[in-house]
Amino acid sequence: MLSTKGIHMAKILNIDDMLEAAENSEMPYLRMHVNQVEEAANSLARALAAHLNINVGTADWQGEAFGGTCAPFYPKFDGQPCPEEIDRGDEGGDWVPLGVL
Repeated sequence: MLSTKGIHMAKILNIDDMLEAAENSEMPYLRMHVNQVEEAANSLARALAAHLNINVGTADWQGEAFGGTCAPFYPKFDGQPCPEEIDRGDEGGDWVPLGVL
């Protein structure tokens, strides 16, 4: 949980909000920061997929209009139930093995 001790009247941005602000303000070297965020997201996505015994594609930042920093998760086999933890993140999303759609 985020501690608010010592924070008074602050604007708190998540990582996607910061990337969006950097892009909108035409901040130099944005791509370097995007690459770092995507590297961390891919590391986490691969570890989570391994932990849940599911497949994952490549995580990338697509801007807030397209969900921010996201990774696509897939079942390893047809009929594999979607882990609750993944379903909570995208309740309306498809859950079919990669290449089936």
